Amino acid sequence: MLSLPANSLVYAISALVVVFAGHMAWALARADRANAFGRAGFTVIGIGLVLAVIYGHTPPLTTLRADTFFVLPVMIVSVILYFVAMGATARGQRYFKEAALQPIITTYLWRTVFGSGLLILGLSGGLPPAFFWSAAFGDIAVGLWALAIRARLPSVSGLELRAWNSLGLLDLLHVLTLGALNLNAFYGANPQIAPLTLLPIFGVPLFIATHIHLYRTIAARSAR
Repeated sequence: MLSLPANSLVYAISALVVVFAGHMAWALARADRANAFGRAGFTVIGIGLVLAVIYGHTPPLTTLRADTFFVLPVMIVSVILYFVAMGATARGQRYFKEAALQPIITTYLWRTVFGSGLLILGLSGGLPPAFFWSAAFGDIAVGLWALAIRARLPSVSGLELRAWNSLGLLDLLHVLTLGALNLNAFYGANPQIAPLTLLPIFGVPLFIATHIHLYRTIAARSAR
């Protein structure tokens, strides 16, 4: 086990989530070929981040989340649905059909960053082994594959893009399941450890929604 302070690592990961939010908004604007939606991404992501902070750090909600199993899943699902709904609007659909892939794929390098953070946090005692090994290495693998794809664009096949996108989405759904099974009990038994909040309530939903919308981008690219 590492001797790094677990709570400091939790706060560092949360700070990185805020940086990631800015990068994702900037990438969506860069990928906007049709001037349809990309710049609005700053507003969409900003509102989602504010909601996540309120969900994760408002005292009545944090107490309720700690005492009631279903509250955190409801928070996560609501943010996922928010991001999915924003991308499913007419402007959002047009945006993802026309979007350039490279800037968006670049944001998935953050999954390697977050996976490494989860690994270090877990080895420092801040996460249960039943959760962090799988969550960390899944994130790292998806992020490294995104790096390989980015380096080979635009020659990457639609089949590989769909395979990467599907694996990335399934991995996040797997992580959410692991979290639901392991984290509540772990934090209940270790109240001195600060729980991860911003990553599962904001970072994971944003990644999931983007994976879902990228199917439209990949299909449009393959049809050109």
